[in-house]
Amino acid sequence: MPKIAVTGVTGNLGGMVSRLCKKNGIEVRNLARNVEKAEKLGFSNVFKSSYDKSEDTVKSLEGIEVLFMVSGSENPNRVQQHKDFIDAAKIAGVSTLFIFRFTMLQKIPYLHWEEITMQLKSI
Repeated sequence: MPKIAVTGVTGNLGGMVSRLCKKNGIEVRNLARNVEKAEKLGFSNVFKSSYDKSEDTVKSLEGIEVLFMVSGSENPNRVQQHKDFIDAAKIAGVSTLFIFRFTMLQKIPYLHWEEITMQLKSI
């Protein structure tokens, strides 16, 4: 079975994906900016990870084959954060990446999606 990681486990969608995996006997590495918060919510195997290319983030992704990435919250740096996180996944050797986006909830069009799509094709 591939090694799987899920981002955003302290949120609704990431948490749901992680819980569904666990319920179905699929071991998951849970990624969160706040490890303590994730553990208080009942998650185990939690690694510190942010949408960046930091050493912590790259280490959290090492050995992962399939990554479920929940799109980051609205902020002016979101596109760059996503690009940096995808770069960290490449550095760590992640082979498959699924990105969950909330396009219908966005107030500002995600104009750089094409750039991120091109970046993903190089994984």
